Amino acid sequence: MDIEKRLHPRINVDIRCEIIFKDKIYDSLIHNVSMGGLYIESTPDLIGYPAGLSSNDNIQVTCVLPSGDNIMLKCQIKWILIHDKQLNIGVELIESPSAFFDFVKEMELT
Repeated sequence: MDIEKRLHPRINVDIRCEIIFKDKIYDSLIHNVSMGGLYIESTPDLIGYPAGLSSNDNIQVTCVLPSGDNIMLKCQIKWILIHDKQLNIGVELIESPSAFFDFVKEMELT
């Protein structure tokens, strides 16, 4: 997506997370966050792409923020790209706890 079309600025992070999809859990890594979404990297064979995961699927993402808050985010997949044996996923937030938004606001100030 062109940066000009983005509603919210992206903030680079490296936060370990778990993707929950169809009652299975997959270790992944969040590479950037915004008030509206996440960029997540995982391994294609863990998720079974392309058979199991596609755009517009809903997933849950759990992680521990640097503050120590354990959060769960409900997300919708907007795009998927496989590059260099990595599964790259862009997701839009559907439902997020206030601790996540507090974290993003704090990161925007630094």
